Amino acid sequence: MDERLLSLFKNAAAAIGVALNTKELALFSSYYGLLRFWNKKINLFAPCSPEELVIKHFVDSLAPLNVCKIVGKAMLDIGSGAGFPALPIAIIAHSTQITLVESLRKKTSFLHQVVATLSLENVQIVKERVENHSPAAGYDIIVSRAAFPLTRLLEITPRLLAEKGTLLAMLGRIQSDKHKEHSELAARQGLSLASCFPYTLPFLEQQRNILLFVRNTP
Repeated sequence: MDERLLSLFKNAAAAIGVALNTKELALFSSYYGLLRFWNKKINLFAPCSPEELVIKHFVDSLAPLNVCKIVGKAMLDIGSGAGFPALPIAIIAHSTQITLVESLRKKTSFLHQVVATLSLENVQIVKERVENHSPAAGYDIIVSRAAFPLTRLLEITPRLLAEKGTLLAMLGRIQSDKHKEHSELAARQGLSLASCFPYTLPFLEQQRNILLFVRNTP
């Protein structure tokens, strides 16, 4: 990233409540370079301007940091693709142990290079379908950034959650009258819709929402 993009990124992150230091900005700059290089070979993200890449993907990926306590937790990102939101979170939350599950070999190769280049020791990458993922223990937090339709996400994640675990579903614009439907869908899978966190991406003025579901205790 050049100085203009770094400034845009820092200001946009601050606008959603995340302060970035010099070291973190340097790591994001390296990540950005790898994304641009690899995207010429494999499809990691849809065509967009450098500004859109920074805000729509990097800044948006930081939003979960404002929704629940992530530091020190065990987190699973499913359908990781280009690493959003898990790798940006890993850069900030060093003590959070993060597992990325991605089934496509080309994308896991990219993820491995990012993790190695940025020395992200708190990240593990697993190449398999999430339906086949069987961890030794449940995750405190599962996050998914539009990788699955919400109905499917609510079906496949409860067995992977620890007791009192949290599912963060990162979505675009949603209608408020859909909350009852979302609550009913979650209840069928042993989850409760605890809250909805709406926010707007800075400068682009695009609305996003994070639905926070918690696992019901027996």
